[in-house]
Amino acid sequence: MSKPRQSSLTTGLPFNRKRKSRAKEGKATLKHCHIDDLPVEILAEILSYCRINDILSMARTSKRYCATLAVNPASTYIWKRARAAFTPMPIPDPTPNFTESSYAAFLFDKGPCEMCNKKAKEPLESYSLRLRLCSPACQIAWRTKMMKTVHLHLESAAEVAGPLPFLEQKPTIRNGRITYPTYREYRLRDWLEEKDARNRSTALPSTKTRYLEERLVRIRQMGIVWVLSNKLIDWRDSYKKSSEDLRAANSKLAIDIAKTEGWKVVDLHHCPSFSQLYLAKTSSLEELTRDDFKRIFERVKREIDDIYAHERRREAEQANQEQREAVKSIYSRLKSKPDAVMPSLAAFRRLPFVSRIQACASTPDAVKEIQQSTLVAGLVQDDLARWRAEARASLNAVLGFKPLTESSPTTLEAVDRLTARFRCQRCNSQSKSFPGDGGMSFTEACAHQCEYLSKRASAQTRWNAELFTPDHKAIDAVQQVLMWCGYTADDRLSLEAPDEVGHRIQCMTCPSRIVMTYNNLMSHCHRHDSIQIRIVSVEDANSILQYPSEQCRRTQLTGRSAVAERQKRIYGCRHCQQIRSVPSESDSSSTCETDITAGPLHLSTTASTKLEDVARGSHAGNPAKRMGKPPQLYQFDGLRSHAKEKHGILWLGDEDFYKQLQDEIIP
Repeated sequence: MSKPRQSSLTTGLPFNRKRKSRAKEGKATLKHCHIDDLPVEILAEILSYCRINDILSMARTSKRYCATLAVNPASTYIWKRARAAFTPMPIPDPTPNFTESSYAAFLFDKGPCEMCNKKAKEPLESYSLRLRLCSPACQIAWRTKMMKTVHLHLESAAEVAGPLPFLEQKPTIRNGRITYPTYREYRLRDWLEEKDARNRSTALPSTKTRYLEERLVRIRQMGIVWVLSNKLIDWRDSYKKSSEDLRAANSKLAIDIAKTEGWKVVDLHHCPSFSQLYLAKTSSLEELTRDDFKRIFERVKREIDDIYAHERRREAEQANQEQREAVKSIYSRLKSKPDAVMPSLAAFRRLPFVSRIQACASTPDAVKEIQQSTLVAGLVQDDLARWRAEARASLNAVLGFKPLTESSPTTLEAVDRLTARFRCQRCNSQSKSFPGDGGMSFTEACAHQCEYLSKRASAQTRWNAELFTPDHKAIDAVQQVLMWCGYTADDRLSLEAPDEVGHRIQCMTCPSRIVMTYNNLMSHCHRHDSIQIRIVSVEDANSILQYPSEQCRRTQLTGRSAVAERQKRIYGCRHCQQIRSVPSESDSSSTCETDITAGPLHLSTTASTKLEDVARGSHAGNPAKRMGKPPQLYQFDGLRSHAKEKHGILWLGDEDFYKQLQDEIIP
């Protein structure tokens, strides 16, 4: 057996461990490039058969190839051989001021347009001026703003323009005679600079002599540049023409291949295999042949099949979406009817006949027939009638009632009464939205869809009456309203109670005098464990309300589009303005002198007056006005913080605040 390895703590000697080499984090290891293994002689022989722009790209891949191809004079023959073999026309030899690599960059590199500074993909417009323009519009703009035309018969102009580069010009042939232009086109900036230099040279004889010597040298150089520029213009025109002809030939071959195979040309170009081959051949000015296509035919065929399968799936999905939109339009039309008891859209789609409509194949005529057919509407109504009957029976059971065996003109079924208020157990446990939303009536419970669920989860969740529970606080508040109005819950006339009471419902549990509407009461009742209310007269309600109450004001102010409205300091707190005074024992006994049998809507004049005097104190109106102070106004978000901190109200209701008009604000 081998001896156990001793620890460095016992021996006192460190372990000689070999550290594993690890790549730096975030730095990917590069794969080995086998072209680097080629000898330089073989690489040079390969590149001498390539196009000159390909050699230029190779020289720019790394420092090694830049030093080998661009800097090393020994590689000049590679560039010369590529220039001589260039098709359709050999590239002219450069002037002595160019190296072979810089000459290739001068011919094939792209650059910014001189007018608009956008990237110009076309070759140079003028090799003498080194002018690059991107479009015909820029050509017109340059000739209008940046060009100087000089006629050669003017001696003063010819003296200035002698050493300057100018636009290449071709002679014209008229009646068998060659005619050369009698004018030249210069860059305006060059003209002005040369004219300024000539004027400054006349100051002293020595500077004039030196200027004339330099001018003579530049004129000789310009002659060499002019000869090369004209050759390059001829080469450029032939290069552009051959490029256009080759692109047209490759495009025609692609159209012929698509027609032969029964494909669309667009789909053929969308195939990755063919598009890569087509772009590679066209960019390198090589002709695409059928032999090239045969090598990738099987791969292209598979890609075409995938494209057509994707298109069929897209068409089927679009047809299904059209059917779903048709069903949605039917649902919207049925739901727009007043007092329509409708399920949610997701539950409506699951109805037997509606689900069969969505599964049918869609055509424009079929969609139109679905939306307008009376037969379809009748079958949908039959499904809805069965669904409503089941919903009535199940929600009646939630309230603890059995469905009526026979309908009565004077008696309401349990789910049709005002006391039929429900809450969703799932929303109560999961949702973080406004908790005092007042619950739901029977119609709202049928169309209920949990808001906290995602769109996909909502579509998959099925409506179930077992998720609902009676809203006992709202039911107790409704029963008190009906008692004050003199109605019973099953009386059909009780449905008119919300309109009768208006904004005359006063909460006796709140420490302030808060009056509200029936809809506000449905949410307000959830603030208290046991709410007590009373119905006051119109005059008394108006005396309590310094400013009228506006329905849905809280909902409008909490929306995303109401940011600017919330920032206005125009909102006041009713709990601060409508303070309730503490009644004495004699006043408390007088408040009970009401005609209970007739309901508080018929209070005696004496009792009503005493009750309001107790509630308002000896002074009616705003306590702040009694003291000569203007009411405190807030921004809406500040009002919410004030109500939470001072009054313990977590969620504001319409009955808790008012909006003061600008002309009523006291500075």
